[in-house]
Amino acid sequence: MWHRISGKEGSRSTPFSGQGTALALLLTSVFFLTSISSVHSTTWSEWRGDPQNSAPIDDENVPYNGEPIWSFQTGDQIYSSPVFYYGGLLIGSDDGWLYCLDPASGSLNWKFRTDGSIQATALVRGDRAYFGSFDRQFYCISLPEPGSSAQPRLIWNFTCSDKVISSAHVNEGRIYFAELSGTVHCLTVEGAHVWSEKVSDRDIWASPCLDLKRGLVHIGDIGKGFYSLSMATGKLVRDLYLNDNAEVYSSAALVNDMLYICTGEQRELLCLDPDDLSIIWEFFCDDAGYSTPNIKDGRVYFTTYRYLWCVPAKDPNGDGSISDDELLFRTDLHGFQGGSSPFIADGKVLVGSDDEHYRMFCLNATDGSELWNVSAKGYIYSSPVVLNGSVFYGSSDRSVHCAGMLPPGIKVTLETDRTELLSNQTLKMAVTLKDSDAFPVHGADVVFSLSAGSVSKDGITPYEGSFVSGTDGRLEVHFLPPPVSSRSTVIMTVEASRSGLTTGRASITLVVEPAEGDTTDEGLSYVDPQRPYYIAGFVGLLLLNAIILTALIGLTLLFRKVRKEVQR
Repeated sequence: MWHRISGKEGSRSTPFSGQGTALALLLTSVFFLTSISSVHSTTWSEWRGDPQNSAPIDDENVPYNGEPIWSFQTGDQIYSSPVFYYGGLLIGSDDGWLYCLDPASGSLNWKFRTDGSIQATALVRGDRAYFGSFDRQFYCISLPEPGSSAQPRLIWNFTCSDKVISSAHVNEGRIYFAELSGTVHCLTVEGAHVWSEKVSDRDIWASPCLDLKRGLVHIGDIGKGFYSLSMATGKLVRDLYLNDNAEVYSSAALVNDMLYICTGEQRELLCLDPDDLSIIWEFFCDDAGYSTPNIKDGRVYFTTYRYLWCVPAKDPNGDGSISDDELLFRTDLHGFQGGSSPFIADGKVLVGSDDEHYRMFCLNATDGSELWNVSAKGYIYSSPVVLNGSVFYGSSDRSVHCAGMLPPGIKVTLETDRTELLSNQTLKMAVTLKDSDAFPVHGADVVFSLSAGSVSKDGITPYEGSFVSGTDGRLEVHFLPPPVSSRSTVIMTVEASRSGLTTGRASITLVVEPAEGDTTDEGLSYVDPQRPYYIAGFVGLLLLNAIILTALIGLTLLFRKVRKEVQR
């Protein structure tokens, strides 16, 4: 459960594995920090204002049902969360590659190699992506236009003294991020160094929270420290030391002049005043929390080891504490070390879990009731994002997943009055096509594939090519069986396709008996299911006869030998 991250001297043991809550929840919550537009208003206004970018925003439609649509396997587990550009999906993997996938199909567009795990979520700005790696490099790469054969290229890289887990954020041409050893960096978008400030002797896994109003960078470490730095110079402006068991692995959320942070084993959600880092209110949840809070419609959503919590964004009675009576809801995610950070949109909450079924949950944002869930094959620490009504996330099963409503498809039904016939007979068959709403599908191309025999329109002449379904979604065909020398089987597959619908398929197995007088050697040989027993019995009988014969010969030789001895 606990693995040691080597970094600077005196590095401490930290959770880091497929089962490690802190790293997983932090890393997978990284994207979620970027998804709160009021926290990074400049970044999001730039993304929304650029028609070439399609950033996942909180007015996306969350599917009202969830089914697996596609998955793409990488070489290692995935803690990073997806982002989008030009209609492509970017996500990092522990195998060291940054992948660009087609969100519609999950096919690979391109990938970019580093020499370490990529657990930070990429920052997309214009035609560039910025991200860090465990190889101690921070990268800026070009983003090829969709449909082109171009590959991403390295524009510049910045060498750090330790791994980079933190995701980056940008404002007015400057990029802010942290490295593991407790140092926060500021670079220009062209890679020029502006400042670096070591704020802690403890590791920093969180991403910076940009406070544009005050010109501050807010960030915490895993050893009870929370800091506010000058965006201009990097100088420490103020700090807050929490309880001895506090761990700020996740990023803070700044909404309506209030900072919200989870404190790990301190087991509290804190609301801070960004002016002086004083505590406005606190909520004790008796469960360790490592996710980035998400604030929506006056509510704060966050996850702990086992639960999704929802509390008021403001203290209802102003006593400095959110009491259990003021808790809006708590939903059991059945996890044992926490899940991903929540995504809130369309009146729904999406959040991953590390329960035994590795589920992505969709919950009602009002009361936390479960609407649907879909399972992966590994822990879901990646924070989900939504684009065009589909949900995207990574998993420790090494795959990127897409879930949601399956595209409308064609249901194919084969109807016939029998499945056995003689080789000189024909069989009339009806094919019915309906869509997902049970309406007839007309004008669809229907293709038959057979292991033997043929199909016919008139019951006489074999027909090669596709058929077209009628206005009622039906068509009739005739099966012309092959000549056979013994009882044979034929497998028929029907495939129906039409633009805008998922292709439908159906299969049927037919049995063909030889007709009277049919002496042809053609056709499929049918193996009687009793034949193996007949063969085994025959072989056994032969063996028994051989044993008896051998015994008789032996007895005869022995008798002769005894007789000779007696005669002597």
